Amino acid sequence: MNYSIYIYLPLLFLLGCSPNTSIDYDLIITNVNIIDGTGAPIMTNQNVFIKHSQIHRHSINSDEKISGENVIDGTNRHH
Repeated sequence: MNYSIYIYLPLLFLLGCSPNTSIDYDLIITNVNIIDGTGAPIMTNQNVFIKHSQIHRHSINSDEKISGENVIDGTNRHH
């Protein structure tokens, strides 16, 4: 008896039912380096997502399509 079908079918069902939620961020800053202040290595080429004046999340800048009314490209904007 092939038990792998019992593992894969529920997994496929769960992946197919995942919600497609979208969050409207107040501000997105793309292409920045993040220094967290703990001594950890600098996280380069990141996107920062801000909602209600707080950092909601950050992610590595990839082919992720980012759009919105308030998007700032941080490329080469350091002092």
